[in-house]
Amino acid sequence: MPVSFTINEFYSQNQLSLVTEQIEKAVECDIDAFIVSDIGLIYKLKKENWNKTKVYLSTSANTFNIETAKFYREFGISRIILPRQLRIEEMKDFIKELADLEFEVLILNDKCPFIGGFCSFQHGVLEFQKAKFFKIVNNKFLLNIVDLLMHNNIAKSLRNYVIRKILRNTLACCSRYNIQPRYLSSQYKNNFRNIRINNYFFNPKIFLYSCGICALYDLNKIGIKFIKIAGRYFHKDDKIENVHFIKEAIRLLDCNLSKEEYFCKAKQLYQKFFGFGCSGEYCYYQLS
Repeated sequence: MPVSFTINEFYSQNQLSLVTEQIEKAVECDIDAFIVSDIGLIYKLKKENWNKTKVYLSTSANTFNIETAKFYREFGISRIILPRQLRIEEMKDFIKELADLEFEVLILNDKCPFIGGFCSFQHGVLEFQKAKFFKIVNNKFLLNIVDLLMHNNIAKSLRNYVIRKILRNTLACCSRYNIQPRYLSSQYKNNFRNIRINNYFFNPKIFLYSCGICALYDLNKIGIKFIKIAGRYFHKDDKIENVHFIKEAIRLLDCNLSKEEYFCKAKQLYQKFFGFGCSGEYCYYQLS
């Protein structure tokens, strides 16, 4: 099984020495590829040619157009993980224009509404504010209990509820905001109170239930060969279920179904996996 090593942040000069150490250890483990977004690190990987390991361009590199893809290709990139925000018609243009490159798309979990490579929100807010709480949550004894309870559907639902609560307080983009202008004339103050924003940017459920399996039919048609399941923070049992879910969806592609028949089967599969029907609220890609 191919193994990739993800180093897809943007690094300062001071951080590069530590990153280099990690790269050297990964090469010793005979990994197959690096997933990278930092252009300086991409250049370094090409220049030093560590064991001729492949380099994949992370979705955080914001490859929104073909010219950007051509630019990165000059640095020896062999695969590009396309941004979540691209439409399938746009992906088709990439494949047609750049036949020598591989393309990968995200298909499950973590459908962030923001553009990853431009994100400046602080992740990990709650770890700073409630360090004692996280120390308890990460307790090995409690994690072992969770492992035992994961096979209980009620416990799993409770766990997902807790995850949503943690996400809502951990990610700055999931926090509740009360926004007021610094300076406002008295004649507008009362009106502004009525429209004051006191809500979340978006529902954290989108991290847990976002899905793109309906798009697999079209993605397969245009020639996408690689798909990515997000959610590295998920419980291992969830990750295993995710793989089974996607494998079942891929098997449907081999059944010679029409597009409408595939959609119907995919929605049934979503119901089976998540326990509730697909509302279209958490779709990864807009379908034609």
